[in-house]
Amino acid sequence: MELIDCIIQVPPKIDKFIHDWPGLSCIEPFSAKLPYYTGIIAIGSGTSYNSVKVIEPLIRSRLGLKFETLKPADFLLSPDYYLNKEYLFLFVSQGGGSKLVYECLKVVNEFGCDTVALSEDGKSVIARESGYWIDMRSDFEPFLFRTAGYDMSAAVAAFFALWVSGKKAELEGQWLADLQASRRRIADLVGDSQTWFNIHKAKFVDTQAYFFIGARELKSLADEASIKFMEMLPVMSQSLELEESIHGPQNAFTRDMVFFFLVNTAGDAIKARKISEFIKHEVGGQAYIISNQSDINDFYISEAKSVFSFLEYVTFFQVGAYILAKQKGRDLAKVVYPNLTNYIQKKFEG
Repeated sequence: MELIDCIIQVPPKIDKFIHDWPGLSCIEPFSAKLPYYTGIIAIGSGTSYNSVKVIEPLIRSRLGLKFETLKPADFLLSPDYYLNKEYLFLFVSQGGGSKLVYECLKVVNEFGCDTVALSEDGKSVIARESGYWIDMRSDFEPFLFRTAGYDMSAAVAAFFALWVSGKKAELEGQWLADLQASRRRIADLVGDSQTWFNIHKAKFVDTQAYFFIGARELKSLADEASIKFMEMLPVMSQSLELEESIHGPQNAFTRDMVFFFLVNTAGDAIKARKISEFIKHEVGGQAYIISNQSDINDFYISEAKSVFSFLEYVTFFQVGAYILAKQKGRDLAKVVYPNLTNYIQKKFEG
């Protein structure tokens, strides 16, 4: 099995989730408490963090629910600021063994807040010691470099937040239709992305660093793209917000860098085009616009308006990281430095 197969399996996993969603037993224990919760605090690391950070604008704007995504270190820095028994705490860890996420869970449990684990392993320590467990639906992804786990975590967490918000009856039908529409597009995008990167990959052989520049809410998606290239190729990478890129960071731009712009509005596409022209003509670097605007793009994402369109954008970068890693001869079944655990542990042992 290759990592690309995990990406190819995302649409069937979404199909199964859509089919199972109305009868998921994991949400029933919350029925009596729904009016009590005023917000959700989500805690995770790496790709798990990114998978819930990306839905934060959706939850806040469409559901009117307080939703805040934290890295474990940020929570542990000032836990008293967040601890509130009216908040539901969601701990996101695909394998369910993240050491620092587990430390946060212990603090929240001791305070007495309701806790929920979102992971693929119901027998993991984080799942066992949370009040409730929700299956991430990633089916024990066999690679450390998560792809399906990101997609499914984001989708499941979004629907869970919808249910907690009390707006399930109002929005559920539209959200399910949107998820199905994005699912159909993902199936096409896997092939389209493979074609694009296979055509362009020779241009990236000497690339020393990648910048992923996301407009507005796409900044958190740029964060995930950056992690994927950094861990899989591996290569130095950086994510920026679109406006931020033309301030201090542009002083570090060089000709051996590649810049990807992620935009989803006409205004941001125009701005990205101007910055990309500057990069090409003044810096000498490569710049590509990944856009849902049919007239401004180097790779086109469907203009169809889905609240889950971020899953379409991320597919392009997941596939790209895979193809460029293989071009470099990378074995994605292995980490670069397996001896790291001789010095420090990332996972809970016990």
